[in-house]
This record gives sequence, structure tokens and C-alpha cells, in this order.
Amino acid sequence: MDKSLRPPPAPTIALLTFSGASRPARITGRSAIPPGAGSRGSAHLGRQTNRCGDNWGCFEPRRFRKSTMAIISVTRLRLRSVLFLPSFLWYTRRSVKQAQRTPGNLGVRIRRTKGLVFWTLAMWRDNQAIRAFVPASPHREAVRNLPHWCDEAAFADWEQDTADWPAWEIAQEKLATTARLVSVLYPSEKQKAGKIESS
Repeated sequence: MDKSLRPPPAPTIALLTFSGASRPARITGRSAIPPGAGSRGSAHLGRQTNRCGDNWGCFEPRRFRKSTMAIISVTRLRLRSVLFLPSFLWYTRRSVKQAQRTPGNLGVRIRRTKGLVFWTLAMWRDNQAIRAFVPASPHREAVRNLPHWCDEAAFADWEQDTADWPAWEIAQEKLATTARLVSVLYPSEKQKAGKIESS
């Protein structure tokens, strides 16, 4: 097997909000899923489809308190091999749970488009909530593995004066016009050229 396609090890120290992301973990070993974790998380994530319209999964607090403003963050990630899908889904599910437990999170939506392209859309009450979420586990470990898992990665965020969910088309437009690229170890040609895909 190509060494570049070997899944990274269980981290020793992702919803995938990249502000303050640290450098990627050392790449050796066979799996980024901690021993004994199994695949319940990824299976459960996939079962959200029918309840969420065009969202692959949506996770919103049962008690949603309307806010006068919100910060929206969107990420687009393309996995470079299906070998990384189980680890990616495992961390995604747990990062979503982490976000739900973070005060100030107003919900998370996940979408899969073509191939191995995944989008996340998260809504936050303020920057303090984001700062509490980003460096905490398991999101921290997910972000450290993403440079190895992905060959394309970008994110964008913006403020809006309501706590209503923006359409995915709006998120795509924001990504296309204001996105920041995330450094990856094996970038695609489009990532190398700084081109942001909107699908």
C-alpha cells in the first residue's frame, strides 16, 4: 500500500472548525480510531438523512433559543481515500456531540455532495463559544488528522443578524468568495492552485 494512504495512528494528544488549528499529527500506524471504539458513531451519523432534508445529518438543540445574531462557520473537506472514511466519520460524530455540549452552539448540519466531499455548517452565538470548542477534544484531534486525510480543505465564517439557518447555496457562495484554505500534506491540483470548489 502507498505509504501516503496509511491511516494515521490513534492521536496521543474534525465539526470541523479550523480557527487555531495545530500542526498535523505524526503519521504512522494503521488507524485514527481509538481501540475498541467500533463504528457505531459513523453508522448513527448516516441515519440522520431522512430527518434533515438535503442535510446528510443535522444536530440541533431540542431547546433552541432564538438569538438576535449568530456566527456561521462552513467547512468543505474532500477525503483523498475511502480508507480514511471510518476514522473521519468516527471523529465527526464525536465532534458534533462535543459541539452540542458547548455553551453557545446553536446547531450543526452536515452534508455529503459528490464522492468523498463533506460539508459542515455550524451556528454559534458568539466567538467565545467557538474559542471554547476549537481547542477541546475530540475536535482538536480531528483537526490534527485532517491534513493527512484530506487533499482539499477550506473554511469560511461570517456573522448574520438572525439565528436562522442559511441555505447551503449561501454557504457555498460564502466559501467561494471568502474561504481560507487549510494546509494539507497531499493537496490536489486545485488545492495547490488555490481554487475553492463549491460542490
